[in-house]
Amino acid sequence: MPAVLWENPELISLHRLPMHSVPHGDRLELDGTWQFELLERADGEPSGRWREITVPGAWTMQDTFDKPHYTNVQMPFAGTPPNVPEANPTGIYERTFELPQAWAGRRIVLQVGAAESLLIVHVNGREVGLSKDSHLAAEFDLTALVTTGTNTIRLRVIKWSDATYIEDQDQWWHGGVTRSVFLYATGRVHLAEIRAIGGLAEDLRTGTLEFRAEVGFVGVQPEPGWTVETTVGEPVDQGATVRAEALVSDHGPDGTNLAQRNVIARHAYGGRMTEHEVKVEWPALERRLARPLDGLVTWRMELPDIRPWSAEVPSLYPLTVVLRAPNGEVIEEARLQIGFRRVEVRGLELLLNGQAVLLRGVNRHDFDQFTGRTVSRASFPADLVQM
Repeated sequence: MPAVLWENPELISLHRLPMHSVPHGDRLELDGTWQFELLERADGEPSGRWREITVPGAWTMQDTFDKPHYTNVQMPFAGTPPNVPEANPTGIYERTFELPQAWAGRRIVLQVGAAESLLIVHVNGREVGLSKDSHLAAEFDLTALVTTGTNTIRLRVIKWSDATYIEDQDQWWHGGVTRSVFLYATGRVHLAEIRAIGGLAEDLRTGTLEFRAEVGFVGVQPEPGWTVETTVGEPVDQGATVRAEALVSDHGPDGTNLAQRNVIARHAYGGRMTEHEVKVEWPALERRLARPLDGLVTWRMELPDIRPWSAEVPSLYPLTVVLRAPNGEVIEEARLQIGFRRVEVRGLELLLNGQAVLLRGVNRHDFDQFTGRTVSRASFPADLVQM
């Protein structure tokens, strides 16, 4: 008998988009009042007796039968992995939204900032996908499922799943959609990922920047000529700028002969291979067939007279990333803040920018006495002031 979704450790997501660090500003916020019903079982169906609930927010803090529950080292229920209780509080969230006319023809993505612990998404009556992780954002491509005008979204959030076993620690247990929910729109060609790692050379004044961007092509054939333009510093027109074209492979015939295709097939299904095929022929074929990722842009640059980042002086520099079409038109722009620092281990010492440092810290859970796992921007400095 196949495992149910909430007792299946091999299934951690379905149709969930890769996580990324790109800020997309063209948003439709879905926070606020949703229709809600809390069921007693993960496989239950809503009765239609809706009540209102606030998103983001824990249902355990919004007057439901499921109350906050504290544990330290013991699990919150009896059993062994991956099994969870049949009594499994499950929230059904539903609301409508109006898709802007200006978004017609664009790529539409849903982000659920956090849901504890198993999230299943439906849009307009069709299942979109699922995600298991109580504290990471889950994104789903809704482009083919939404239309201009009124659409309906439903979230099923199951409190206990096989993932609960690796989330157990000294904390209060809650359930619900505890971070913001929103839609965002991009072009079919868009910035899919940005990674910018700042470092310092040995002189502790020359900054190094390792940059990687991925240009996504959704529903369109990748074509050459798309460029990523990156500027470090202010003002933008006077900063250090690098431009690079996104890689696009030709996707043409691989040119392998029958003997080589037989080697590929035997490697794929675990067939018997000679020592020469294992050590020589297959590695050469693998290098030949592993074409560069479409849309990949990478480079490294050095910047003189950088102000180093440290905890005492957290100097940051603006990083502007621009995606340009082959005709030079700006399609998307993202702005990030980056710091430059050098981390080393010498002997028994941890060095930051050449200075020995000691690490002191606390283990912090997102927690508020009134809202549970949902915290406001103001609560972060308030926690520090209180401590």
